[in-house]
Amino acid sequence: MNIGLDKFNKTSQELKQATGKFKNWNKGVQANNLSELQTIFDTDLIAMLEGMELLDGNRADRLRVCFQYRNQSAHPGDALIEEPHLVAFFTDINSIVLQNPNFS
Repeated sequence: MNIGLDKFNKTSQELKQATGKFKNWNKGVQANNLSELQTIFDTDLIAMLEGMELLDGNRADRLRVCFQYRNQSAHPGDALIEEPHLVAFFTDINSIVLQNPNFS
């Protein structure tokens, strides 16, 4: 499915006007090329993919957990990322992103 950046940008503007789950979305991220798309913060991109209905709420939440695991791995504290977290991270990235037919 080839959606394009026009749909991405349009959805961003629609989310700024939305109520409900996206009522606090006020960022209005825009991307005119792939380089600009790569600069969008991870959690904003997850919100956009959910707004575009490429991810459901549960999958978006799980990707936010993966984002937290990634951050906690880079900046470790007392709550270490252990093998079960690593397995969950790669399992979720594989099934939610890499194997997701919406992203093919």
